[in-house]
Amino acid sequence: MSTPYIFLHNIAFLGVGLFSYLGVSQTFQLVSGIITLILICSSYIYLFETRSSSLQMNKWKMKRPWVRGIYHLVVFLVGFTVIPLIYLKPEDQLAAKLDSLAWDPCPTREFFDNPVLIVSTDPNLIRFVFWFLAPCFLLNITFHLVFHVSCTVFYLYLSPNKSTSVEHRKNQQKFFLGILLQTAIPCILLLNLGFVVIYDGIFHSLSQKAFNLAFIFCTAHGIVESVTILIVHRSYREAVRNIGKKKKKVSDIREPAILQKYVRI
Repeated sequence: MSTPYIFLHNIAFLGVGLFSYLGVSQTFQLVSGIITLILICSSYIYLFETRSSSLQMNKWKMKRPWVRGIYHLVVFLVGFTVIPLIYLKPEDQLAAKLDSLAWDPCPTREFFDNPVLIVSTDPNLIRFVFWFLAPCFLLNITFHLVFHVSCTVFYLYLSPNKSTSVEHRKNQQKFFLGILLQTAIPCILLLNLGFVVIYDGIFHSLSQKAFNLAFIFCTAHGIVESVTILIVHRSYREAVRNIGKKKKKVSDIREPAILQKYVRI
């Protein structure tokens, strides 16, 4: 729908894809992309929180549904705080485009040939987002993930429930390792982009091609996660195989009927 083309040094955004072809505003594309990223991170937290809360011995689990709802809403709203800052964008985008050249006087050709969105030219606001708001968002996500993973590891491996059978415990451990692997590989791709941004913020030596390449790797996290799910979870592999078998059975049933029709003719 919309592929982000980010000019990191100029703090500019360009959406490339169907949305741009349909004339959807660059602001809407940027906001929807950030919300999608926040939802991805929140879904990982929800996944591990659900896993840890399913353990009976976990003293930290949230038993009431409304408490869990408020908890996950707060986690989402912490990341959502960056959205209002986007609407503080300069009103005169042409002048802001010229001002942004002070940060990087030689951007790629796409910067001049397309209606890019200059998010901000205020150096104080840029420093606030990059050095305070973004790290707080990352620390918030990391803290909740580490907390729920630690609770699961402790009550599943170090202090397991003795009333559960050994077989059931092994199945729980196997499933936990599966979802851990399922989320770890895509998270590595997402963290790769974060490290690239931090590296450029410190050394200011990253080219646009290198950043585009890192972003392409980051956007591949969905495909990588889908493949990982098929690898680590047997039930999903069997479901995919059954789909293929059903199609084959349907074709086997239809072929004799078609042949019989031609024989009668």
